Amino acid sequence: MPPVSEALPLGEKPPGYYGQERQSLVDELPKPLGRVLDVGCGEGGANGPLRAAGATRITGVEIQPEAAAKAATVYDRVEVGDAREALMGRVRPRR
Repeated sequence: MPPVSEALPLGEKPPGYYGQERQSLVDELPKPLGRVLDVGCGEGGANGPLRAAGATRITGVEIQPEAAAKAATVYDRVEVGDAREALMGRVRPRR
């Protein structure tokens, strides 16, 4: 995963970008995880590694509706929209 300074602009991501498992990031988290908030969750590709690390409930926030719809099939809850707005309760959950 590139550093934020190297991140691609919204909408200019290569194929597979939104489905990344992000195992290296999950490996850095303290275990067991319990409840997880995945900001920028994409398609929910981190579901497997997060659950394997002990996540009992995963809530995702994703600005891209198509990616969020896929994440909603594996995460417990997904908010669609800007993370700042979602965290302030101004967007509606996908499920």
